[in-house]
Amino acid sequence: MDTRWRKIRRWYSTHRARAMDLLWLGSASLSMALGLAFGASALREIRPALANTAQLLNLWLAFTLCCLIAYAWRRWREIDVLLQEAETDPLTGLSNRRKIESWLEREFDRALRYERPLSIVLMDIDHFKQVNDTHGHAIGDLVLTSIARRIMRRMRISDHFGRWGGEEFILICPETDTTDAMLVADRMRRTIKQKPMRKTGIVTASFGVSTYSGQGDYEDLIAEADAYLYVAKQQGRDRTISRLVVMAQDRMRKEGIPIEVDARPEDYNTFEHLSTIVSTIAEPIKRRVSRRRADRP
Repeated sequence: MDTRWRKIRRWYSTHRARAMDLLWLGSASLSMALGLAFGASALREIRPALANTAQLLNLWLAFTLCCLIAYAWRRWREIDVLLQEAETDPLTGLSNRRKIESWLEREFDRALRYERPLSIVLMDIDHFKQVNDTHGHAIGDLVLTSIARRIMRRMRISDHFGRWGGEEFILICPETDTTDAMLVADRMRRTIKQKPMRKTGIVTASFGVSTYSGQGDYEDLIAEADAYLYVAKQQGRDRTISRLVVMAQDRMRKEGIPIEVDARPEDYNTFEHLSTIVSTIAEPIKRRVSRRRADRP
């Protein structure tokens, strides 16, 4: 019931102006139709000679009604344009935070109701402040728009992508668990860095991935992704971190396996099923397995 009322309130807040226009137009049309019907009937009974005048009046009122409909339609179109501008980031053309939050609320409600997976990918451009300080804010804006275009060309049609704020972007992945979300994030990471920018050269980004676990709300989901993004920054940037990676790292620490946080996934050609976490944990595991095989008689 709470979800239904929340959807009704969200619809009303978005389409309130349209609803009021439609209400007034409907009331005016109904009143006009009733007035014409009763008025014409009364004129025919009182003075049949005024029937032609009543017909002219009907035509004039019909023309007025058409004008009202045209005016209401124009207002709806204007509201559509204003709503689109209010939900679009002016620099990149992506959805802004307001639109993203509406997507998050809708997808979270659906995941909660039908018990379906939902993942969030939070992305932050590495050393973006240095780009602005070195090349200027105009070049920084070009970097943002270029990255937005690259990701839009490669993203899945079912996902929602937008600018979260500053140099942060967010990807909402419905029907996606942690493993698949990390594959998506790692593909985005490689897409960003595969081609140098004209002025700045290679630009990289760090990613934090979180998946709804059945507890909390979408704000907790974003907070978790932000925490993993911070871990990615602390471990050398240009990598994807999620709960799976953190759990693997904790296990490696307990077993005494050193973690080389500066390793890059391009250095490895095995463990393909762990391709999304290989940038952090694959190389130490490879060395330990190799040593064990060498020690066998």
